[in-house]
Amino acid sequence: GRDTLTCDAFDIEPKDAFTLEEMKYLAQKRYQSLVFGDIKKKKAQVVGITTSSLSEEEQATVKLLCKTVNAKLLNDFHPKKTKICITSASEENTGVSKMRTVKAMRSALAGVPILNSQWVSSCLENKCIMPIEEKFCIRTLPTKVEHFMNNFKHQQLDNNARMNITTAHYGVLQLSAHHESAVVRKESLYYLFKNVSVYLCGNGWKKSAAKAKDVNLILRESGATILNSLANVTKLLKKDIGMQDSPRILVLLCDGTINSVSTGFTSNIAELIKETKRNAKKDNRKCPVLIVNSNWIFDSISCCTILGTDHYEPSGSLVRSLWQDLR
Repeated sequence: GRDTLTCDAFDIEPKDAFTLEEMKYLAQKRYQSLVFGDIKKKKAQVVGITTSSLSEEEQATVKLLCKTVNAKLLNDFHPKKTKICITSASEENTGVSKMRTVKAMRSALAGVPILNSQWVSSCLENKCIMPIEEKFCIRTLPTKVEHFMNNFKHQQLDNNARMNITTAHYGVLQLSAHHESAVVRKESLYYLFKNVSVYLCGNGWKKSAAKAKDVNLILRESGATILNSLANVTKLLKKDIGMQDSPRILVLLCDGTINSVSTGFTSNIAELIKETKRNAKKDNRKCPVLIVNSNWIFDSISCCTILGTDHYEPSGSLVRSLWQDLR
């Protein structure tokens, strides 16, 4: 059975909950496979390394490592080439990343190990690619909403306890464990947002083309369906998510000013959303429409779950009113 998550999570399709021991085992197994490949093959594979938010000194150390061992430094994250991501750890905890970058999130979504600089030093000291021990692993990517960083006490969780709280802690390991679990069960690849359709609302996306590009990239790699028009939003509201047994969720990602002039977001769409809520209530299920700001995506990745809307109030009077109504 699965322990119940707190109301922080919107868990329309419950995922497997791992014990800490299961999570560590599955993540370690995946990391071993990615970094060392098939141990039956005599020729060792080149380990592709992507770095993120390193100091100049740390970056120089990684470059030295790639000259010393069978590794190659990549200039960006590559889904098929990156086997390890190296990033700076926070000063307080070597298992928590100092920053949450696009490269780190893409690595986490792909189940790629994110390691701190201690692993690089160990490899240089031993002049080989070292096994990935727990002390080298970044387990957590920080969240914008501090609640998900402060709502977890490690000492209260033993190896056989299941994660029964929505938290960013161990989020990176959870994503890796889900990937390996899918391999073990011979299922399709794991995608966090596989049943999520997203529409980008507001003029904030036009003002920040670089952010929009990053968000679209992350959404695609996490399995989300990106809706490119309000006509598609309307179609989804009228058909797919209106079905009682549909696992699909509609997320309206609202940044900047939201009005009918800038986005075409109209009162008709608002009425369809309210109708969807009423129908869901009749069926005794959650309304499958989330109205949030863009921090929701990044924090959902950090927490390895589809979060609720409470901490992600959007801007604009129309969507803010809907956000309040759907809570």
